[in-house]
Amino acid sequence: MHYQTFIYSIAVLDGTHLALGTGKGVFLYNYREDRYEVFPTGGPSDVRSLLLVGDQLSQ
Repeated sequence: MHYQTFIYSIAVLDGTHLALGTGKGVFLYNYREDRYEVFPTGGPSDVRSLLLVGDQLSQ
């Protein structure tokens, strides 16, 4: 994937993934394998904040 966008927020999901709130939606970053992965659900296209409550991510 090649995206040029701003990262506005970051949430640590587990021992492998970061959720990145960007100007183009939410991206998952697997920092152990240094790659981006598909976020499992749709959402808004411009995400400025993320909230992790337990294991649930809110945008």
